[in-house]
Amino acid sequence: MEKSPRIVTIIHQANGRFLDAHEIPSRDFNVVTRLQQHNNTQRWIMTPEQGNLCRFQQVSSGRFLDAHEIPSLDFRVVTRPRQENNTQLWHFNIISAGGFTLRQASSGRFLDAYLSETKDFQVVTRPQQNNNTQHWIFEGKGTGGD
Repeated sequence: MEKSPRIVTIIHQANGRFLDAHEIPSRDFNVVTRLQQHNNTQRWIMTPEQGNLCRFQQVSSGRFLDAHEIPSLDFRVVTRPRQENNTQLWHFNIISAGGFTLRQASSGRFLDAYLSETKDFQVVTRPQQNNNTQHWIFEGKGTGGD
């Protein structure tokens, strides 16, 4: 993995939708997948940390990828201001050419997403399922974006 930050878009392998996030408190800054919009809500600064850990910061909001760790909140993924804890650190694991999984360091749960509009294509964390709802693809290189 590259050691310098880079701007990427993150695509859900199961449906081809792009990682995005609501930017308003009333939506709890929920992370969702959306059709490609070619804007900074779908661009993330990927910053390598120690080992295979990374931190992801949404370009448009400056907020960091994080997740609720309680069942009553469905383990929803959200963005938050930077926190110096491992809820915002993600294990990056390559699974195939171009494909990878992200596992939250604090919970050990994998980045996943609902495939239905009724769930607003909400991104959540789940135990490992070994299917493509937990597989993601990067676009973009270096710090220049896509």
